[in-house]
Amino acid sequence: MGASITLAGESLIAQKLGAQQPLIVSRFVLANVPSLDPNAPVDRTAGKPVAGQIVGTFDVTQKGYVNPNQVVYSLMMGSDVGDFDWNWIGLETAENVLLAVAYVPVQQKRRNIPPLQLGNNVTRNFLVVFDGAQELTGITIDASTWQHDFTVRLKGIDERECLSNRDVYGRACFFGSSLQLVKVGTEYQLNTGTAYVEGIRLECTEVVTVTPPKVPISVWLDVSLQRQMNDVQAIWTVVFSSGMSDYTDSAGERHYCIHLADLFDSSSVHDRRPVEPIDGPLVTWFAARTGDYQGLRARSTTKEDVGLGNVPNALSDDQETNSSFILATTKAIKTATTLLWTALANIVSGATVVGQAEKLAVARRLSLSGAASGQASFDGSADVNISMTLANSGIAPGTYTKPTFNAKGLAISGENPTTLAGYSITDAWSKGEMETRYVGVPGPNVIQVRWEAGNLSAKVDGAGVGKFWTTSNFDPSTKLNKGDYGLGGTTPSGLGIDTVGLPGGFYIKGDGETSFANYTSLINIPYADGFAAQLGFGQANDEPQVLVRACKSYGVWGKTRKLWHTGNLEAAQQFEVDAGQNDSSFVTPKKMRSGFYFLPAVNGVIALPTWLGGIIVQWGKVTLNDGNSAIINFPLAFPTGVLASWSSINVNIASFATTCPCSATSDATLAGMTVSYNDNNGALGVVVGWFAIGR
Repeated sequence: MGASITLAGESLIAQKLGAQQPLIVSRFVLANVPSLDPNAPVDRTAGKPVAGQIVGTFDVTQKGYVNPNQVVYSLMMGSDVGDFDWNWIGLETAENVLLAVAYVPVQQKRRNIPPLQLGNNVTRNFLVVFDGAQELTGITIDASTWQHDFTVRLKGIDERECLSNRDVYGRACFFGSSLQLVKVGTEYQLNTGTAYVEGIRLECTEVVTVTPPKVPISVWLDVSLQRQMNDVQAIWTVVFSSGMSDYTDSAGERHYCIHLADLFDSSSVHDRRPVEPIDGPLVTWFAARTGDYQGLRARSTTKEDVGLGNVPNALSDDQETNSSFILATTKAIKTATTLLWTALANIVSGATVVGQAEKLAVARRLSLSGAASGQASFDGSADVNISMTLANSGIAPGTYTKPTFNAKGLAISGENPTTLAGYSITDAWSKGEMETRYVGVPGPNVIQVRWEAGNLSAKVDGAGVGKFWTTSNFDPSTKLNKGDYGLGGTTPSGLGIDTVGLPGGFYIKGDGETSFANYTSLINIPYADGFAAQLGFGQANDEPQVLVRACKSYGVWGKTRKLWHTGNLEAAQQFEVDAGQNDSSFVTPKKMRSGFYFLPAVNGVIALPTWLGGIIVQWGKVTLNDGNSAIINFPLAFPTGVLASWSSINVNIASFATTCPCSATSDATLAGMTVSYNDNNGALGVVVGWFAIGR
């Protein structure tokens, strides 16, 4: 619902404040404005609706203040007021200035007319808010309880409490094992206990049995605050889903979804609750909570409190002291480490000889002999390098393709043979053998001919190229020549096309005795012994002629049929469609006149095709005021004429106590007609239904 102070009202408030004069609101104005959207923002520049739309003007029944900046005006209408509907409410001042406006859904006010009509009592409150509203209007009476919307106020209290709890417990907090899903025997159940979800306090006082529809599955808790009679209570349910998120239901209530557990199989429950080990009052739990607290100092903590009861209290600076009941100071440790570092430095510098290193105090000579010679002195003070000289092997310098080595890996001789035998190769043919055993073929490719699996085959560069045909694998007397049965030739065979069992191929049929059509070219397709099919094409025709046949039994042809296509399929004439007797032609959409036409709408039509009589039925609705008429256009124009038409009002005529409402149709044409309405009572926005039949 939209509501706002008008610009004229805003200006009047400013004038009254400046002149220090009271603002007097005198009247409620009710109106029924057609097509008014109750959710649209109020047009603050507009004035009152036109006179024909105003349904009543009433003095303010009651006024009161809510707080210094909020005042409320009330209108009470008894059962002696009516009948009218309204969707526009205005507050008018003593100066006839429109102060504030509200848009509402259409409201009904009915007068009590025994025994025909039961009237209603209506109360409407209009809250006006601006700075200093109570002082400017001079209202000193507190608004009565019936002028307050305590639903909104109590909802605000509930929301503030939830926010406070949210600050303490976070999104969700479960106390210990509260509402934990566990498996007991073959059943699942929810433990008793207390929890908070988005500030909503949940309490489960009895164990709840839970039955999952299947496993694996996730278990969720759906929590919301909902009205229960005159109270608001926490409502929670167990839901099974692969995933959920918070949502708002159709009643506008917010639901919060918390992951309780996962059931991966029928034997285990994986707890997903955010848990705190709370089993008593919250203040006591805070005071006893274990953990690390930054900046917290325990003033009375002893060594025993922190597990250091065995640490001695005595201290000593003497590094020579050897006692289990005295702690060494940093001074004693510094003295001891100084002595250690001095000893290590003497070892590193060589001033102190360590263990086996004493043998290197005298320098030694390292020498090489044999295949190599060289020497150097070594005393351990630095790395040494021995220059090595290799002895000659006894072989003359040069390049050898066939060297000989001794047991030490040294070359002792070498030669350069020019034949395969010189290299001791025995599994290769010589040049002479190659010339006698292979066919000499010029060119860069390597060609091989060999006997393979009883056939002579060949390879080029290692790739097989196939077998040679010989009298052992090819019989010229059984080969199929080009042109046999029309295959690959230009003249198909024309003999014996009625014979079942012809080889597959192309054939022609001239004039003569046969069950197939004359002057055709055709394809014979064998199926099995005694069965085949033929596809033929007629010659010398403007339109292509396609014929088919197949065997109906062993060695016996079935009937020859002609295939239909767009060039030879005959359309039925209109008189044939209307008579419904021709079963060998097709019917076009034009002949069908669009077939059966149906428009399922408020203004709709049903049209039967001409071969079903061509009857057209049309209907619709139009909204009229008293004494008005309207020209309506038919959804589908009648091709021939209107057979009948009539109208009827869609309203409860019992509400017309002194008048007799009526509606009528007139001036019917192929395209439309006039619909009129009259009730002599000035009614607005009456729906009139109309109906028409024609061809």
